[in-house]
Amino acid sequence: MVEVKQITDLMVTPFYSLTRIVIIIFYYMTGKFIIYGILFIFISSCDMYTGTSGKVLDQETGKPISDASVVLLDKLDSTKTNDKGYFEVRKSTGAYKVDPEVLITKAGYKPFQLKKEHTSKGTSYIVKSELIYVDFDKPVYPDPKNRKTFLVCTSIEKWSQDFRTGDTLIFYLTRDDRKSEIENIKSEIKNK
Repeated sequence: MVEVKQITDLMVTPFYSLTRIVIIIFYYMTGKFIIYGILFIFISSCDMYTGTSGKVLDQETGKPISDASVVLLDKLDSTKTNDKGYFEVRKSTGAYKVDPEVLITKAGYKPFQLKKEHTSKGTSYIVKSELIYVDFDKPVYPDPKNRKTFLVCTSIEKWSQDFRTGDTLIFYLTRDDRKSEIENIKSEIKNK
């Protein structure tokens, strides 16, 4: 009983720090409670982070794209690329691990969305893809001599698709110019 009274007196006395009180309480606990207590403090203080860094380049020229918006989805962290095209997004996920997914946008370019998945077998990358169907203003004839075979529409990719892995993830944004993209498709069809 005297020991309990001494601990109570220490808690009331302002001269003792919280650390000393915790040490004294642990001293009077059994060994397994001390281990569980330390383990609980260790586990509850661990923070996991998710994020990625990389460089954004123009698909045609290979030049860096500055001021492109980079958003870490799910955790809503965002940044802009610097004048050399570099960026880094990182956010705390608490005590659990989250695979990063980023969305990169810039006016005049097709957006790019990539998810990095980490497994025991390694890292895999999932790139968002979506086709847009476009009607031709007039039929396109692959064989000008055969008017029975013609195309009235085509599909083009809505998202940028090209990236490279290595020391730095490199994202290539494709210019969003549907008119010239459709004209290129028409000329490829006619030249086959």
